[in-house]
Parts: sequence; C-alpha cells; structure tokens
Amino acid sequence: MRRGLVLLSGLVGALSIASPLGAAWINVPNGSFESPGLASPNVAFAMGYGDIDCWTSSSRSSDGLVYAGISQLGSLVGYPSGFADGAQFAFILGSGSLTSAPLTQIAANTQYTLTVAVGHRDNGSVGDYWIELLANGSPIFYSPIFDGDSTSPGTWGEVKISYVTPMSGGPVGQWLSARLHHLASTTDARGDFDNVRLQATLFHTPEPSAMVAWGSLVAVGSIVFWRRRGQRLSR
Repeated sequence: MRRGLVLLSGLVGALSIASPLGAAWINVPNGSFESPGLASPNVAFAMGYGDIDCWTSSSRSSDGLVYAGISQLGSLVGYPSGFADGAQFAFILGSGSLTSAPLTQIAANTQYTLTVAVGHRDNGSVGDYWIELLANGSPIFYSPIFDGDSTSPGTWGEVKISYVTPMSGGPVGQWLSARLHHLASTTDARGDFDNVRLQATLFHTPEPSAMVAWGSLVAVGSIVFWRRRGQRLSR
C-alpha cells in the first residue's frame, strides 16, 4: 500500500507542478517617456503636448510629456520626492489613454506582468488609473481601478497586473502591447505615468513522455497493491 501511495503522490506532483523557468524583462520602447526630449540648456521645466515616441494617444491635444529640473520639482511638477524614472514622464489631462507599440509576440504558458508608476502630484487634482494588456490591439486582461488619491501627494504609486497565457490557442502568437488609462471627472485632473515595465515568466510543465512514464509506474504499483491486498483477504 505504501508503494502505491508513493507512486500516486509522485504522479500528482508531476502533473500539478508548473514551476517557473525564470523571468525575463521585455523591452518597452520609451517606457520611461524620455523621447522626444524636452530638455534644453538653461531650461528647468518644459511641458509639451502631442506625440510621444512609441505610444499612441487617444487625444493628442490633452496628452504629452513633462520635463523638470531638480530645483523645480516642488513648485511646478509636484513631485518633491523625485521622478519614478529618468527626467521625464507622460501626462493625460482629463480622461484618456496611451497605447504602446507592439512589445513581443505572446508565448504559450507564460506569465506576463505589467507594472506602471502612476503619480499624485502635490499641486493639483488627480483622477483614477487602470492598465490593460492587449493582443493584436484587443484587450485580454486589465487591472481594477486604482484611486490616484490613495498615494500621498508628491509621490508615485504602482499599478501591476499579471496574466498567464494558455498552452495553445487564444492570444498565443499574437502581438502583446500595453494601454494606460486615466479617468477623471474634470479636464483639470491630470494623470501622470512613468517607468513602464513588462516581465515574462515561462512556466515548466511535465513532458508528455514523463507523464506516460509516471502513469505506467502508478498502474504497476496499483496492480501490485491490489494483488497483495487480495491475497491477504483470501487467507
């Protein structure tokens, strides 16, 4: 009986364990919103509306980039504690979204984790945030609404989502991209984004040959167990 239980436990373990093989960072072009650069000699602060390299805006007239020198953080930008990453970040006035360029082809049995820094400046109102993962431009996974006021004024929070792809079919093989949303009741509320990161973790599953081998061992173990049990009962 003990041998049968041990073999059965081994099969359950082999079938149920899907261990990560290691995480890899996927490049997010212009993920820190440093391009196009707004800095110029003797300029401590710059704000520009319009195109952001490698990102598509839902409203070019209300989205753009901010650059600020260290001396201007408290009074103009509203982040005295510093930037999430680099010297620039993206903003959305009112409600809108920014969609990244295609990032990678979606692999099977892989967890994709998207993390985005979202800001709550100390000299203005902020709305709510949420983020999405897209496959060929269509949403496949999204975060709950993140209250921008839940972080302290002058600081950055983070929104993170993780999505595990199926073994086959569905979005597998399609192009993965990210979409960042800001929701606001007024056009004066500004959402700020920075440091967009994407990580992929491939999960290991037992090879079919290993599963067959375990199944054979369990079958043999079960036969041995039941034969011995039958012999004891017939005595």
